[in-house]
Amino acid sequence: MNKKVVAQRNRITRIIPSQWLDRCALVAALLVAALFTGLNMFHYPQYESDEGTYMASAWAMFEQGQLSYYTYTYDHPLLGWFQIGMWTKLVGGFFTFGMSSVDTGRLLMLLVTVLSTLLIFLIVRQATGRTVAALLAAVIFAASPLGVGLHRQVWLDNIATLWLLASLYALISAKGRLSRIVLSAIAFSLAFWTKEVFAIFLPGMLYLTFTQAHFAHRRFAFALWGTTTVSAMSLFVLLALLKDELLPPGVLPWSSQEAHVSLVDTYLYQISRGNGEGFLAFGAFLEQWVGVDYLLMLSGLAAAGLGLLFWRRDRYFFGVSILTFSCLLFLGRGGVVLHYYVIPLLALLTLALGLSVGHIANVAIRRGVPKRAIALALLVFTVMLVQGDVHANSINFTADRTPAQREMVNWIAGNLPSDSVMLMDAYPWVELHDSSFTGGSPFPNAHYFQPALNDPAVRDGILQDNWRNIDYLAYSPSMDKSFSWINGEIANEGQSLPLIKDASENSDAIQTFKSGDWEMEIRRVRKPHQYPATDNPILAKTWASYKERFIESGRVVDPKANQITTSEGQSYALLRAVYMDDQQTFNEVWGWTQDNLQVRKDALFSWQWGTRSDQTQGVLDEDAATDADQDIALALLFAAQRWDAPEYQREALEIIHAIWKQETATIDKRPVVVAGNWAQGDGAGGSRQPIVNPSYFAPYEYRIFADVDPEHRW
Repeated sequence: MNKKVVAQRNRITRIIPSQWLDRCALVAALLVAALFTGLNMFHYPQYESDEGTYMASAWAMFEQGQLSYYTYTYDHPLLGWFQIGMWTKLVGGFFTFGMSSVDTGRLLMLLVTVLSTLLIFLIVRQATGRTVAALLAAVIFAASPLGVGLHRQVWLDNIATLWLLASLYALISAKGRLSRIVLSAIAFSLAFWTKEVFAIFLPGMLYLTFTQAHFAHRRFAFALWGTTTVSAMSLFVLLALLKDELLPPGVLPWSSQEAHVSLVDTYLYQISRGNGEGFLAFGAFLEQWVGVDYLLMLSGLAAAGLGLLFWRRDRYFFGVSILTFSCLLFLGRGGVVLHYYVIPLLALLTLALGLSVGHIANVAIRRGVPKRAIALALLVFTVMLVQGDVHANSINFTADRTPAQREMVNWIAGNLPSDSVMLMDAYPWVELHDSSFTGGSPFPNAHYFQPALNDPAVRDGILQDNWRNIDYLAYSPSMDKSFSWINGEIANEGQSLPLIKDASENSDAIQTFKSGDWEMEIRRVRKPHQYPATDNPILAKTWASYKERFIESGRVVDPKANQITTSEGQSYALLRAVYMDDQQTFNEVWGWTQDNLQVRKDALFSWQWGTRSDQTQGVLDEDAATDADQDIALALLFAAQRWDAPEYQREALEIIHAIWKQETATIDKRPVVVAGNWAQGDGAGGSRQPIVNPSYFAPYEYRIFADVDPEHRW
């Protein structure tokens, strides 16, 4: 056979197994990413405020044509939630994958994580030529117990990190091609437009562009990448300039004098945040991150440090190290650090670790260590790592904090008036503003507490800077974390926080929801006489349930006491019927009470009715109970006023006169209400001394009785 043909066949024989192994390793890495991120994804950790903010801004952009769900302040560029909105349109809506819009966003995060894992694999494979090193890096990224919880949540940092990785892959695979340089610039621009803080990577990316471009047109490629990127980033400033929101009001001669947001004010405020302690403030978070995943954090930092030594041998590795330490310097700058700021750092540490492992493997091979031995060792370590990460992620895989959050939003939608002014966490914002979720009755005045306290349109417009204009507070642990109470004041900066404090102090918990250690409650702000009871859906549903369970043809039945009916039970039903403006039920209950309990010779009521020993039904005890007689009289007086029915007042006066005559006694020359007609102490009821039950005293009723019965000293 021709020697050329034989050589070609041998080359094909070598290539096919290599490609097959590469593909198997890649599929394995992507499966790990999908399983670790997707398992229990809709249930843990919990729905965060920022997740709700990004979903709400996407909803406002695509459903209402707004830049954001509140006044757009340039805190983040628009592309982040634009991408989320496009995803919801692609999959069929905000509630395609569950009752929460955040669930739909989290499915996008699953896709983002899988694609990020793919890019990490490809970058390490391209840079080192070692598939096992690429597999190890991809698995470390996908299965990190620190990363799993963050990768499944709707953070703009996840999306921006994907674009950063895409830009890095375009550079490593450029091989001198200008088209890849341009693609890298576009991808990095998208990262910036997703999360503005990714601008910190600009110097490192410029260095990588210069080193990865072909030497023949290196300067041109450098200028092309820089011009493309900076031009795209400058559009953010241009947007603010065109909207006359670049500088504060009145700074420029043509600028509006009216108060408005400005990009400069926003970033001056962002810079001013924090305690100025630099790495000392960052240290607490770093310690926390290391505690969750010490393998990735410590080995990744060591690998990034090693990469600085490769500034001549591997410029790409050196550039990744620059990016890594740029991120560390940003986090340690002394400003505010939030737990999810570590997301891009995780990806960069993983890249540094994968590149260092690949280089070490290459050095070992050049010194005679068999390739298969190295590949087998790394493969075994990767499998052991996956097994360990399964245990380390047990909470991520099993815990469920979301039931309380789901129950609360369902309860709000089903029980509170849709025009209620409510301050709440951000996660249910879309649900309560979307007609499809609320059955056609959205809650336009359900506000995320942060904008409500900061946005003048809400704070000064809707709330009028007055806590009394708030109807409900939907409390969650996320709200507690946002406020630090010091000597009765909330220490958060730049917020009109007394609204929350005063509303909370003048409110009552009406419903509580729990799931594990996550507890939430609905608090109603006290505003007497502001709304009719009939307009309150909670009271309306409670009254309907009460009637269905306890009232039978006007008789109030106690199912826990052998179907007994008491005069007290009848009196409570009469008062509730008046309060709920339900004259039909009032008449039914009053009619049954007259026919079956008002059977004494006076106008008072026998206190107990039920089944006798001979199985007939009737009065079981003819004695009267003063508390019930008083309440029935009060209910009749209220009914006379509410329904303009004088006959109720006439009947009430008969009862009031009977109470004075039959249920009072003179003690120390003063009239005192006693426990019943049997308790006057005249011996008629078996008692030689008056019997007083203090719990029957109702001074508020006596003031009303005095108005209609001036003949007696009530």
